[in-house]
Amino acid sequence: MNTGMTKPNSMAVIRNLPKSMFSPHALILASCLAIVGCWSGGYPESRFRPIEIPADAPAELMEKFQRLNSPQALTRAHAARQLGKVSEPHPAVITCLLAALKDENMMVRMAAAEGLGNAGDPRAIEPLIQRMRDRQEDREVRARAAESLGQLQADQAVDVLIKALNDSVWYIRLHAVQSLAAIGDPAAVPHLEIVARYDSDYSVRSAADQALQVVKVADQQKNEDDEDVHDGGISDS
Repeated sequence: MNTGMTKPNSMAVIRNLPKSMFSPHALILASCLAIVGCWSGGYPESRFRPIEIPADAPAELMEKFQRLNSPQALTRAHAARQLGKVSEPHPAVITCLLAALKDENMMVRMAAAEGLGNAGDPRAIEPLIQRMRDRQEDREVRARAAESLGQLQADQAVDVLIKALNDSVWYIRLHAVQSLAAIGDPAAVPHLEIVARYDSDYSVRSAADQALQVVKVADQQKNEDDEDVHDGGISDS
């Protein structure tokens, strides 16, 4: 329907704006506001897709589940962290956190990765590995995924964590080192030795040195336990 209104010419509108709006300070402020808008997910053009809450979701957690579908990213992120702290989480919690791991907003994905690590469900291992492998993923999300894989003591993640020891982001390397220590796979030892000696960041080198001690002690203990079992089997026979 024609309302009789004409669409304004965008260039004409820009030319009529006060020159003060294009000062360096104004441009910096506009950039900051844009960043805040992207982080909060508050822009109307945001393509947020609601999560389907399972029908068997516990009623006492329904408020948190519903917050996962808030239009505000900060609210969704907070809900994901809170759900990850639930003791003995219901399967619906893991299902929704896995869905939140695909959220368009990096803060929500980061919170979901953290929540999945806290929840302790092995179903999260492969999706977290995929987050780490995705080179387009935000560094904060990849770092949180690396940390959570250590919390889950995911043997399947050793290869991707070893690869992360060469990441350009120091705190991703740090979380990879710490998670390899938590998993305790001796296959990581030669890689940790290189990091402990040559990494450019002192905190990463220090963590790698500590991780080496942890992994070597764990491996030695495992070998001793295996010998005890073997010797016991021989004596019993």
